[in-house]
Amino acid sequence: MDLNLPEWYGHSDDTITAILQTGTIALDANVMLDLYRVGHGQREQILDVLQKVKERLFIPYQAALEFQRNRLEVAFKMQQLVKTLPERLRIKDSDLSDIRDPILKADIQRLADEAAAKFEGEVTRLWEDHMVAYDDVRRSDPVRDALDALLSADSVGDPPAQKEIEERSKTALQRFEDRIPPGYMDASKDPLKAVGDYLIWRELLDHFGTADRPLLFVSRDEKEDWYTIVRGQKIGPRPELRSEMRIASSAHPYHHMNLASFLALANKHLGAKVDETTIETVETMTREANESERKRLPPEVLDQARRSFKEVLAKDPEFTKKLLETFQADLPPGLSDKFWLIASPRISEKYKFEPPRGLFESYQFDPPPGLFDTKWIDPPAQDTPDPGDDTDQAD
Repeated sequence: MDLNLPEWYGHSDDTITAILQTGTIALDANVMLDLYRVGHGQREQILDVLQKVKERLFIPYQAALEFQRNRLEVAFKMQQLVKTLPERLRIKDSDLSDIRDPILKADIQRLADEAAAKFEGEVTRLWEDHMVAYDDVRRSDPVRDALDALLSADSVGDPPAQKEIEERSKTALQRFEDRIPPGYMDASKDPLKAVGDYLIWRELLDHFGTADRPLLFVSRDEKEDWYTIVRGQKIGPRPELRSEMRIASSAHPYHHMNLASFLALANKHLGAKVDETTIETVETMTREANESERKRLPPEVLDQARRSFKEVLAKDPEFTKKLLETFQADLPPGLSDKFWLIASPRISEKYKFEPPRGLFESYQFDPPPGLFDTKWIDPPAQDTPDPGDDTDQAD
């Protein structure tokens, strides 16, 4: 069967080594953005590895675009993390409310402020020594400059025509409905962001079809629309993806892996010298990023949520609009207020529709405060719409 269904058979270690040593190395946007998330020494080690394969690097246009769009935001968030640390050490007046002696209270407050100020200074010094300051990224981005030095004009994909982008985006959305990888796990995102993985994938297919060598795609995305996952264990690239690549070029193998695996193999087969702590840091970032993504509602739940929400809109769109405008809560990424509302047992009881079972219990999300205490929660009676009515108001 391996001759007729080779995509269902994993590559041997020798094949993966050959792909690494001779193939095109394509980078996802998240790999390049991770360069802002590591310290100076670790960044230099990663860049040194990329330097070794610079003649074989390829950045899909969509990946380069996502990098440019997100680099400032990533740098800003990293800097904000450091700025908020000293605040956690500061003592508030309420913390000293039980101390009645004003002199003692003032002395404690003074010592706490001095400690926080010293801590802030040390953290700032460490940050400046190891990380990329947001202001530096705004003025003259050293990370982007380092990448530009590695990449030639041929290393970055050409921008597709607008018509081509529109056609590929439509194809992506259709594939999402049929749960064809990659990208369907991002179906709940804004449409412009949801199709990003597929746009990158199409560029990789096109590039692979014309390049006379293997292809290795390095990305930290490890969701099920990229990998076969069995009982929580990542097995390997999805057979559907390998099949599409085999159609694009049957003469050469394709593989994808995360950055940590790439760095470890570079140490073994490319003569790289990446510290184990750097590999562990990158592996931790990858794991945490994917765990955060897994907390997003799965597409099948979101599909059911959308259908249920359409029913609510069909019965009383003004009431629903008021709910959405009134209850704006800080919800976890990927969970919009719309989908919280359709899971509400109070609302589902009044509107007589079936919400996704255990939606919030499964993800341990808390509701917006006061939702069930609102006096106008009971909407006026409405005629039940035709179940076949598929209004698009929710989209």
